[in-house]
Amino acid sequence: VTFCLGMRVHLPTGKTRDFNIDTSLLASPQKLAEQLCDYEVATTNNKDSSLHMTAYLKDYLFKLMNEAEELNTLTTFGWHYDNQAFLVGDRLYHRDGTVRKVLVGGYAADKLNALPAPIGTAEGYAKALNFLYDRPGMQPMQYVIASHFGSILTPFCDSMYHGLMMVVTGGDSGKGKTTVCNAALYAFGDAQKLQLSGEKGATMNARYSFMSAFKNIPVLMDELTSLPNDQLSELAYQISMGHEKERMRIKNTGMRFSESQTWDMSPSGTANADMHGKLAGMNQNSQAEAVRIIQIKIDQYPDTKLEVEEVEPNRKMIDLNRGAAGDKYIRYVVSNLDTIIEKLTEVGKRIHKDVPDSKYRFYRNHAMCSLAAIQITNELGITHFDFEKLYNYTVELFLQLAESVAENNTLTPEDALNNMIGELSPRIIVTTEYRDRNDGRGPETVRISGNVGPAGRYITGNANIKGNDLAGKLFLCRQEFIKWCKDHRVDENAVIA
Repeated sequence: VTFCLGMRVHLPTGKTRDFNIDTSLLASPQKLAEQLCDYEVATTNNKDSSLHMTAYLKDYLFKLMNEAEELNTLTTFGWHYDNQAFLVGDRLYHRDGTVRKVLVGGYAADKLNALPAPIGTAEGYAKALNFLYDRPGMQPMQYVIASHFGSILTPFCDSMYHGLMMVVTGGDSGKGKTTVCNAALYAFGDAQKLQLSGEKGATMNARYSFMSAFKNIPVLMDELTSLPNDQLSELAYQISMGHEKERMRIKNTGMRFSESQTWDMSPSGTANADMHGKLAGMNQNSQAEAVRIIQIKIDQYPDTKLEVEEVEPNRKMIDLNRGAAGDKYIRYVVSNLDTIIEKLTEVGKRIHKDVPDSKYRFYRNHAMCSLAAIQITNELGITHFDFEKLYNYTVELFLQLAESVAENNTLTPEDALNNMIGELSPRIIVTTEYRDRNDGRGPETVRISGNVGPAGRYITGNANIKGNDLAGKLFLCRQEFIKWCKDHRVDENAVIA
């Protein structure tokens, strides 16, 4: 833990300038003088003036410590103090309805400009948003918006749930994928600074740091089409886990674990390719990752297409009212947590009946947050969406996803055995009999490709061993069999059966 001092300079014009300095500078009069000069505060030419300045600040610090409570510097946005307060920018929303300015540091300070003070009105934002998306057939886009508002509620679901990535996919550009995500993000701040663009837009560690900074406030990962399949798989897993991979660091006391970055959010994404298909291309048994990505294939819904001439002026209006709707929404959520829990419970019971399979518990949690959020935004006048139509669409979406994952991302034991034999076939010895050194003719001569050992033996049989139990049998090396099952995440006992 480190500390800083808040400083205020009174200028001759009557204005003030605020800045912070690290308390560590009080140990060095020279470094302190250099730091103060950066803010146009200089010591005099008198002898020992730097020492006097340091002594003055130390005395005042001790006085403050006896009279005032220190302010904690918050390093991430989102929920704090056991979900009793919520930070957006430098504004901390409290349960009593007050909003107070606080100090921010760490990743939050780096991304502070993404969450500026609200401008415009929630009504102005709502008018433009509903003009675009409160239309017949717009339920897919409405669920995208619901997911963004629902991200704030993630910590109040199942303790094992930390959010899911929701990706809007479509074969062509200009389908409104990024536009709808930005429209939702403008509720909380500057949408352009709440997103990462393209595969080259950030490293994997930067993506995790980005999510960690915003913690519960939704973000967008635009254009995931060219993200390598293995990175997509890792990203989907880590988002649902709520923290990055454990890392080590070297300290003067030896190797220690680095502090993990955490989050509870549902980020959105866009892509021109099928995300579940990308996962299946990497590993045929990719069900575990596939159920961690909610995919909306926008090409299936022609009614979601909007004309450019009506999108642009309303997009601008949403921008001119950025942060206002989020301010209204978060004030309500923080001040009414009991009501929030009731709404989540009510939606959860209903969605559990319609999507009961335990494999899709992540989908249910996401639906709970998203649909409860829309109930709130409808009540606040931020959205005017038909809740029942949106609910029915959500159930239909999840049932379709479940069917798609089972068909394209799940490897049956029969298919697993077929694939295993196909992959190992170059290393399977094929003979007509089973001869060894005890046979007068000696072992059969065989060839095997590569420099690795055989993975099995197939005995075709002939007249000499007609009726022999070995004829027509395939023998696989147990070690090779187990390794293949583990590499492909297949239950070996199911394949044996």
